[in-house]
Parts: sequence; C-alpha cells; structure tokens
Amino acid sequence: VLCGMKGLAKKNNIDLIDTTPSTFSASAQVGALQAAIARNPSGIVVGPAVASAVTSTLNTAVAQGISVAIVANPVFSVNALTFINADVKDATKLGVDAMAKLLPSGGEVAIVALQPNSGIDALRVDGYKVALKNYPSLTLVQTEYSGVNTANASQILAGLIAAHPKLAGVLVTSGTPTVGVATQVLAAHETGKIKVIGYDASPNAVEKLKQGTIQAIISQLPRNAGELAVQSIIDKEAGKSSPKEQNYKPFLITSQNVGTPQGAAAIYSPCS
Repeated sequence: VLCGMKGLAKKNNIDLIDTTPSTFSASAQVGALQAAIARNPSGIVVGPAVASAVTSTLNTAVAQGISVAIVANPVFSVNALTFINADVKDATKLGVDAMAKLLPSGGEVAIVALQPNSGIDALRVDGYKVALKNYPSLTLVQTEYSGVNTANASQILAGLIAAHPKLAGVLVTSGTPTVGVATQVLAAHETGKIKVIGYDASPNAVEKLKQGTIQAIISQLPRNAGELAVQSIIDKEAGKSSPKEQNYKPFLITSQNVGTPQGAAAIYSPCS
C-alpha cells in the first residue's frame, strides 16, 4: 500500500509521512494514528489492524476535518472519505475455485484465519464459506485462528492433520498464517498432498509457492489501494468527489503465472 502511495505522492508533490508502527497491534496503531492526527494533515490512509479499536480515533480525525481513506479492512462505523479493498467476494471465490480444481474428487478442507475480531478476517472466512457452497464435494471440517504468529499457524495445521487424517486442503485468509501453514506442510511431509490456497503475496509466501508447499496465493494488489487512497484525498482537496466504496479485482498467483509480468506485479515487493 505504501509503495502505491509513495509513487502517486511523488508525482503530485505531496508530503507523505509514514507513521506505521513496527508491530501489528491495535494499541500500537491507535498510538500511531494519534500522532498522525496531531500533525493535522489533509488526509490519513489507514489499514486497520482491528476495526473496533480504531473507530473512535478515526472519528476524531474526521471531526477535525481530516480526510480518512480506509484500505483493506473496512470500518463502516467511521465516516471515512472512502473504503478501498480488493473485492473479498471475488478473492475468496478465486481461492475456492482454485481449490476445487486442485481437488476434482472433493475432500476435506479447513480454513486458517488470522483473528476473529479484525473485521476483514470475518469477511474472508464468510466469503470462503459462501463459495464452498458451490462445491458440495468440498467439506469444511474446521476453522481456526492463528493470530499474527507464524509458529502458531504451523502448530494449528499440525493439530488439524492429527484431527483430520484425510485433510486435503487449507484455505488461508492472511499473510502470516499462509507462511506458517506452508512451513508445516513441508515439516509434515505433506507437500503436494495437502493443497494450500494462501492470501497475501509476500516474497516469503511466493518462494513457498515455487517450492510447492503452496498451490496458489490471492494477491490484494495493494499498490492499487495505495494509489486509490492518495488519489481520493487529492480529489477531495480539489473539490471532487470519490466513490464511498472502491472495490477492485484481486489476482490469483499460481506456479503457472508467477513468472509472467502480471504475476510479478502482484507480488508484494519492497519499494524505495
């Protein structure tokens, strides 16, 4: 997201200040938001860690006349300028469709999510469940939450394998559990046997895709979100309106397209 923001900010001579906290937690994010609000900027772009935790702080920003663009995790209790996201229904349908192709005879699948109180995670879990209804041969046996902890996600998959010896697939909702699940697939010698659909195309996750412990990764194309957020704030300053919700199509990275220009562009690469 920040890469997309930086590129558009530079083109428009915008002073972009990054106050992102070093840890992914609600309390750290609230502190960073309070520091940002104190600067009284024209706009703030935020991807909430926990939706309920930032509502009050973001409403304070709005009341102060600051345009708030929310990306990735919609918080509709905030009167934000715009909500921007890779369409969750499209993303989860892409994932389940891919799983159905990988398991043409059906089988048992599990969902490994990040945290139940994040808002966006609930939408992704629900999206997977809705999409699974299109494939009666795919049986959802369990939904687990790992938190922002790769090792915990690995342990969760080990428990799922023990509880469900016929487990054939795992649908993941975020980047951290994606890497943890893939790590356990390798450790359990289940590479190629348990199919994994990951979420968030970090370089680490993409490497595991190439190694075969992940079969596909849903990319949110976050640069798009960053660009749309900054453009919406620019438009507001110019007296133009932006759509309240801006959902765009995600991209499914597979071993077949990861080496293509489109696949490479979907990877979450560092930026200057």
